[in-house]
This record gives sequence, C-alpha cells and structure tokens, in this order.
Amino acid sequence: MSKRNQEKIDCIERVLKIGGRRQFIGKATAVSRQDNDLDLIASLVDDMLSQLQSVVAAMSDTLTNIAHELKTPITRLQYHLHILSGNVASKKYGR
Repeated sequence: MSKRNQEKIDCIERVLKIGGRRQFIGKATAVSRQDNDLDLIASLVDDMLSQLQSVVAAMSDTLTNIAHELKTPITRLQYHLHILSGNVASKKYGR
C-alpha cells in the first residue's frame, strides 16, 4: 500500500475514533481529493458524521425542551403534596 493511501486510511480511522466519542470534529477528507476509493469513503464518513452531529444536536434540544416542560408541573405537584401532607399531619395530631 502506498504511503499516501496509508495516510488517508489513518486519517479516516482518527476521525471515526473521535466521532465514536461523540466529538464531531475533524474531517476525513483533509488528506486530498483525487476521487479514488479512499477519497470516496472519506467523503461518505464526513457526510455521516455531519448527519450524526445534526441528529445529536436535535436530540439534545428535544430533551432540554422536555425537561423544561416537565419542570413546572412537577414543581406544582410537589407543592400540592407538601400542602396535603401538612393537612394530613395536622388532622392526625389535632393541630
């Protein structure tokens, strides 16, 4: 295998390892653009990582929104339970 092809494979491998740790930085196509098989694979890897980055960002936004929307009802429920438990305690102990 030529040195240039080995460099391309090493670059693709580094990018995939980084992407596997959810750190979507770097590009696999940084080595060259000669339109051979390795360049095609590198381009596909870049596209895949870009799409994964978009999906992860959308999921994160959705989870943040869900947590925000649930916070108020849960807080109200906790308040009402606290009030009710106080009423039960006062009736039980004759307060």
